[in-house]
Amino acid sequence: METKKAEHHHSQEALMHIRVAIDNLKSVESMLNEQKPCTDVVSRLSGILATIAECRGIVAQDHITSCIQSALPPGKESVLNEVSILFQQILKGPIQGSHH
Repeated sequence: METKKAEHHHSQEALMHIRVAIDNLKSVESMLNEQKPCTDVVSRLSGILATIAECRGIVAQDHITSCIQSALPPGKESVLNEVSILFQQILKGPIQGSHH
C-alpha cells in the first residue's frame, strides 16, 4: 500500500533558520579562535539556540498542518486545531496564568 506524501509548506522558512544558525555557529568558531569575550560568545550561542528552537516549532507545526492533517478522517479538523494550539504553547514554554 502506497502512502500519500504530505506537502510541507514551510520547508523554506525552516531552511532559512538553519542557514542562519550555521552562519552563527561559524561566527562562534571564529570568536573562540580570536579569544573574544565569553559574554559575547554566550550571547551568540543563546541566539543560535533561539533560532533552532524557532525552526523546531516551524517544522513541528508544519508536521501537524500537513502530515497529520492529511491522515485525519474528514470532520476532525477542530481536534487538530486544538492540538496545534496546545503544541505551540508547549514549545513556547510554561503557559502564563495557568491555575492548577
